[in-house]
Amino acid sequence: MLPYIFFIIVLLFSTVFDKTKFEKLTFLILSLFLLTFSAFRVGGTGPGDYDAYLRLYSKIVNWESVIDPTIHAELGFRLLSFIGNATGFDGQFIIFSMALLAAIPVLWLINKYSYYPIVSLLFWTPYFLTMNMHSSRISVAVSFGLLFIISFYESRKLSSVILFLIAISFHSSAICLFLVFLTCFTYRTLLVLIVLAFLFGLVFNPFFLIANVFSLIGMDHIAWLIKSYISSEDYGYPMKLYDPRIILSLMTTLLIYNIRKSIIHGFDSYIFKVFFVGVFLMIAFSSVTIIAWRLSYFYLVSCVLVIPLICKYYNFRFFNSFGHIRMMSVFYSFVYVLYTLPIILGAQPYSFYFG
Repeated sequence: MLPYIFFIIVLLFSTVFDKTKFEKLTFLILSLFLLTFSAFRVGGTGPGDYDAYLRLYSKIVNWESVIDPTIHAELGFRLLSFIGNATGFDGQFIIFSMALLAAIPVLWLINKYSYYPIVSLLFWTPYFLTMNMHSSRISVAVSFGLLFIISFYESRKLSSVILFLIAISFHSSAICLFLVFLTCFTYRTLLVLIVLAFLFGLVFNPFFLIANVFSLIGMDHIAWLIKSYISSEDYGYPMKLYDPRIILSLMTTLLIYNIRKSIIHGFDSYIFKVFFVGVFLMIAFSSVTIIAWRLSYFYLVSCVLVIPLICKYYNFRFFNSFGHIRMMSVFYSFVYVLYTLPIILGAQPYSFYFG
């Protein structure tokens, strides 16, 4: 637990270096720390996945095992495992390589687009701990999915296709990236969709219908995954309405909606709508927590860009009204620390590969 507490405290106090001459150096040091922290972990914040990755890695020792349909892992994971085994690395190779692939694209986007890069790292922390430190395959898919989302906005068609294929090669749930087209809707329409998803979810579980649709189009593996999660005692439970993930996401959505008329940059508006899509997915599939969490993460990871932008807009407003700078940044930072603490308290003990 202590390494995680140290981790969050360092991030919190480092946010004072945003918009200073030490910003770039601090961001670089923290990024290297995050990479090392996840790449050389033994175990993770939750049980099971680390050992499962090592078992799968040990099975993929030749090209025949790469194309073996009985091994339940996507092509990207198989190719990485094949490379690692072919070059003589032990099982930590797959953890190390996926940690880099899951973090570097997100860190690069933060460095390029975020108004407050160090604050972005703090806002990424709850996702980093629950996903990058536990569910590595989907974390890789999400990182390339975020690159796809940005590439889609910039109308780089070839890059978008390549990035989408990389994302789905690590986790089948990346199919939800097709919903990026929802960003063409207005804020009002997206908000209505979120409300309708909530009302629909009160009376109907959409997963049985979705699983049958995937079976009909030949994607039996995805259908099997959905049905297994639905029937699982560990994962098949619904999200509570008071779940902090829902409350925090809805709060962020309303803050965005409140400033929608003040948004002047096209990219700002687009990335805000990406977050709306994530909230829609979380609410629409809230009847099964793990699916809602994983699908929505493809879009909610945009929080690393979205929330610093929200802070930027509101910081200016509060400064003009009250004369205090970064009021919203401080508020959001403490909210996210409070959000992260239960994750830390419930996490498995951290172990270092070279420890």
